[in-house]
Amino acid sequence: MVRHYITFKPATGKFEKAILPYKKWYQVTDMSLPIEVDGNYYRILRTTGPIDRLGPKKLVVCNEDGELIKDKEISRKCFRFYVYIGNYEFDKRKLKADLKQDGAKRYNPIIPEYQKMMKDLTPVLNEHEMEALEYHLFYFREMVRITTLRIELAEKLMLYKEQIQPGNIDEITNSTVTKVIDTFSKWIKCSYELEALLHEDGLLARDTVRGILKNTEKHKYIGNMAIAREIISDLDSGEATARRFIPLENEQRKELRKWIDLEEMGKEVSSIEIYIKELRYTKTAEILANAALEELMSTLWVFS
Repeated sequence: MVRHYITFKPATGKFEKAILPYKKWYQVTDMSLPIEVDGNYYRILRTTGPIDRLGPKKLVVCNEDGELIKDKEISRKCFRFYVYIGNYEFDKRKLKADLKQDGAKRYNPIIPEYQKMMKDLTPVLNEHEMEALEYHLFYFREMVRITTLRIELAEKLMLYKEQIQPGNIDEITNSTVTKVIDTFSKWIKCSYELEALLHEDGLLARDTVRGILKNTEKHKYIGNMAIAREIISDLDSGEATARRFIPLENEQRKELRKWIDLEEMGKEVSSIEIYIKELRYTKTAEILANAALEELMSTLWVFS
């Protein structure tokens, strides 16, 4: 069964006729549900390959009379929604994974045991070591808080996905556009907050906490070595994950620079401290969407 891009169905009638001049003989066409922009409704029309119906060849906007819209701003507003719902198609594995990555289930059993370790180790630790243990406790709690929020957002997004399917809704109102975009922005922000937390733990705590828990002289102060080993494994996993992020981020920025001026962000990661600030305070979801929108307008819009 051929699967169409979310909110799209085969183009028919006047809509199929409108995009026909931009369709190659072997391609197929589809159309979105009507999308509200400035009080009026428009449809996005696409040509796609006969097998891959997700990636478009050409895109254009038309009104409900089937007249093509050359206005760039109206087109951009329609395509902005198109870019955000693309997360349903291209990040679907991540969305499903987020529903299972429950920080509360993972870390809540560890936290009380870790707090007991901190108390028992206090007499043999210096100030720097205690600060590292304190930060890692904060890390655990933040992992619980942020992953819990991310699960809630992913659940909302999956609910919205069902609501905006053709057959379940007749049109995409402005309020629907707003709630989908806002929820996706918050969901993406959670991922960057988790990454910032991971890098900050590496700066402030990870090596020191690992050193304490691996120090055989301190094992007599640790009542639950099974939990200690679990924490060490988590530290090692966090370190490996953190190392993978930076090359991926630099590669992504290289691609983004083809379409937009990064402004708030450097061309590449210059230091972990600066990168943590960028992850927390830069509107990354908006930057990613703007880059995707500029690429679309330049390469796929029929009037570019």
